[in-house]
Amino acid sequence: MKRLSLKATSLILALVLALSLSVTAFADDNAASMTRAEVTQEVIKNMGLAAQAEASAKDASAFKDVAEGSKFEGAINLAYSKGIVNGVNKDAFAPDAAVTQLEAAAMILRSTGLDKALLKDWPADYDDMAVWSGLMDGLTYEASKPVTTAMLEQMLKNAAAIADKPVIGISWSYNGQNYDSHKTIFKTVGAIPVELDQVTSTAVKYDAEGKIESAYLEESGMLKQEYADKVKEKDLTASNVGAAMQAIDGVFFTGGEDVSPSLFKVPEKEKNEGEEINATRDISDYMLMAYCLEKDVPTFAVCRGEQVMSIVSGCTFIQDIPNYYKEQGKTYNDTHRMPADAPNRTYARHDVVINKDASKWLYKIVGSTELKNVSSWHHQAVGGVEGTNLTVVSTATIDGVEIIEAVERQDKTFCLGVQFHPENDCKFVLYTKTPEKALCDYETCLNFFEMLVEYAGK
Repeated sequence: MKRLSLKATSLILALVLALSLSVTAFADDNAASMTRAEVTQEVIKNMGLAAQAEASAKDASAFKDVAEGSKFEGAINLAYSKGIVNGVNKDAFAPDAAVTQLEAAAMILRSTGLDKALLKDWPADYDDMAVWSGLMDGLTYEASKPVTTAMLEQMLKNAAAIADKPVIGISWSYNGQNYDSHKTIFKTVGAIPVELDQVTSTAVKYDAEGKIESAYLEESGMLKQEYADKVKEKDLTASNVGAAMQAIDGVFFTGGEDVSPSLFKVPEKEKNEGEEINATRDISDYMLMAYCLEKDVPTFAVCRGEQVMSIVSGCTFIQDIPNYYKEQGKTYNDTHRMPADAPNRTYARHDVVINKDASKWLYKIVGSTELKNVSSWHHQAVGGVEGTNLTVVSTATIDGVEIIEAVERQDKTFCLGVQFHPENDCKFVLYTKTPEKALCDYETCLNFFEMLVEYAGK
């Protein structure tokens, strides 16, 4: 598995090696704002490229407003040639203009090589990465405010650690789900979180907003069978998934809507009691999971993500747990999800049992054969894994009915799916700052993400 530090250019290695150079030649007043020329020079210097900058000074100036032979000409020429800085227009650099914190962050992020695959849209991607990469740790980040010498010094120190952090992709959500709490978790455990782009397939056509056109869908929103069959061929070349996964070291699959039953190994009609099906997201998740399994990308999946992992692997499936209970002649007590009309509806809570002997990773994460009060929000579940490469490693049995709670693909570097939501209890502690709501042990829940990051970093 490639690490960011292995696939970035020699610029990253130079940045790490240049730690001993520190930040020099700053103005005496650390509160002073810096110019574009000054920031460019300090970024180049801390990349260990001062000698190359001197050589670049012999070349013609890249910009009309940077004088030949001027103090900053070599650094600006070199930074421009390496894509670290841009001009303010075709011929001008505005060397004496003040630099905003966002602009300085962009220069530094480009110097680490992050921009080549992960930073595509200006300024949104750079603004987001400035925070989640850890570049602004220890600082109060205000994107439009000027960067000071003291702030730049801290940013350059923080940048040295970026190359050693694995990049974790978070599966795309068509409905614009807010992933800030997820990102907070991954930043806490030493990773760089990135929201993945939508994965598409040439099996269908999409409208201007990226949604599958209605001609490819049933009334319920389920993917029509003939197109689902094409997706199930798992032809990665008929998809943009390779581009979406550039520079990604591990993937976290989130929860969400029901999966189109046409994607099951043995297709079924909808029996999900009218719950929402999002075929656009189904294709994105299905192709992304197929890629992760084929390429052996460290993967952790929750709820819908665990279901997609199992469906791609060929499991049987329970489309509605309440109906499944009725079929068994048992009474369902809303253990796995609170009913829609429940007052103050939130995650249901129950315990899960872990099979120590069967598990490769889950038991190590939990350190026990039982995990109490998991956050649960699902009305569907994996039915069985016979004939697949999956191993069932956790279950919950309520009123004599066993529901699969976790599966592992043990032939992979790291591939774990759980039906519950450890990220929810982590969110209460790290994001909403309401630890009293974290009824499942927080440290254990955080272990799930630490293990993904550990394997993604290898």
